[in-house]
Amino acid sequence: MNQTEFNTQSERIILEIANQAQRKQAQMIRDNLIKNYIGEDEVITFESIYEKEKVKPRRAFFSTGHAYLDECLGGGVAEGELIIISGYTGNGKTSFCYDITRNMPKQNCLWLPFEESAEELGEKSIKYGQAPIHFYTPKQLPRDDIQWIEERILESVLKYNTKVVFIDNLHFITMQENQDFNKNGVFAKQLKRIASKFEIAIVLIGHLRKSQGGIHTMPTYEDIQGSSDVVKLANKVLAVWREAKKDLNGQINYTGYTKVAVQKVRGAYGKLENILFTWNKGVYAEQSAAALVNELNKDKYDF
Repeated sequence: MNQTEFNTQSERIILEIANQAQRKQAQMIRDNLIKNYIGEDEVITFESIYEKEKVKPRRAFFSTGHAYLDECLGGGVAEGELIIISGYTGNGKTSFCYDITRNMPKQNCLWLPFEESAEELGEKSIKYGQAPIHFYTPKQLPRDDIQWIEERILESVLKYNTKVVFIDNLHFITMQENQDFNKNGVFAKQLKRIASKFEIAIVLIGHLRKSQGGIHTMPTYEDIQGSSDVVKLANKVLAVWREAKKDLNGQINYTGYTKVAVQKVRGAYGKLENILFTWNKGVYAEQSAAALVNELNKDKYDF
């Protein structure tokens, strides 16, 4: 019996006692049991938590392969964290995650590609003449519920010592659930629980709703479609934005530049920054701060 069940049943029993003296005695016994309760959810002092944190080993951080991005993220992505990477459709959020995976061979990444399949990712690598990237993925994805996701993560952790998991994407999974599931952020809470339980980092790819500013403006985490609760629960939020402009015929063309905005970092370290990357055949290269300033000063967005 947990404490909630105990409280409910004891309260019912006490109310059924007719004799006031016996009822008072029963209340005292109940209150004393609650006072001495010990459990995972017992109320404790902040000082005890503080002392525990002082001696606890620092969490492992996993490098993205991009030095300044790691600095902004407080050292990279860390075990126990939920990270959201969002962007407009076609702006490279999946390919950016693919690039990070390329830089994490020792973390034995697991991909759960519900939107863009592993076969499609393989086709891109062949198209760009790249060697296959080291990661693991299920042969098939017959289910998309949280229980199945946790089972596959556990399998990958035990078989391959996986440290980073990529899920593509948030909305493909949650759209199968009811409104309360999305509204209450249950899915995100479960992912954070899994990340903490298995000491891994989970990267969740998310779509953006249409922004009032259009695709020529940097999106914010407020633009992430239908997932405000997920954003609140996330440890870190990044937005991937590929520069684009219209030509004389009105055709939208993407430049070779991508900006990655670090828009949320929960913790004592890290900082919010826009980081400029060049993109070439699926490979991202971090540029200097001076290059970013130069790009921001250019009138490239003629919409």
